Amino acid sequence: MMRVYREVLLDAARALAADGDLNLRLSRVACCLIQLDDSDVPPRAMEAFERVRAPLIDKPLVVQGRLVPRDLDELKGRSVVRGLGDLVVAELGGA
Repeated sequence: MMRVYREVLLDAARALAADGDLNLRLSRVACCLIQLDDSDVPPRAMEAFERVRAPLIDKPLVVQGRLVPRDLDELKGRSVVRGLGDLVVAELGGA
């Protein structure tokens, strides 16, 4: 369980660090995070994880085979980025 969670968080961080528009990168992050079942997320991290995942999955990720960029305002986008960073640091800090 923990290994899957860590791997997905690292994949999401890599997707966020890639080149391109922030909302498109956030769509790629969402694609990573939806791979996790709630049972994959440690209970201590569930609330923070949901704060990151929820705004990213409020609309379809793919339409007609194309990735749909998220449409987050700057403040919400920054909040998601910061939240993902906090999750990664918390998880790796406990490694």
